[in-house]
Amino acid sequence: LMVLSPMAYEFLRSLVYSRVGRADEALACFKRGMARWDVETADDPAAWERSDAMRWRREAEAALAK
Repeated sequence: LMVLSPMAYEFLRSLVYSRVGRADEALACFKRGMARWDVETADDPAAWERSDAMRWRREAEAALAK
């Protein structure tokens, strides 16, 4: 069972949409994820560097860049 933090779901959705060629939906999910990221990490962004959300954020960024 894979457990994700709530904000990681939008990044994961973005990754999936990117992989199936739905760039518009991928970008929309990524933007929602980043909005949530800004709210959740405002106090200490460095503490989130090793989180599951950051892992999926990086994956989504790489998929969108292709």
